[in-house]
Amino acid sequence: MKGTNWNSATGEYTRIVNAETQEKANKANLLRLKYNASVKDIAYVLNLSQSRIREYLRELWKTKY
Repeated sequence: MKGTNWNSATGEYTRIVNAETQEKANKANLLRLKYNASVKDIAYVLNLSQSRIREYLRELWKTKY
């Protein structure tokens, strides 16, 4: 499951815990994978910032490199 949040206390990306946030991340991933929507378009549809959408599309394992 994709989706991360920036944890400013630890300075690392962590898995999404909140169910509402995970639902938004799932919607963002669906729009990206099924409809090939741009980050800008997804941000507009979900009324979120582009940087937040990029976090939602990020896979946690990519952040360890």
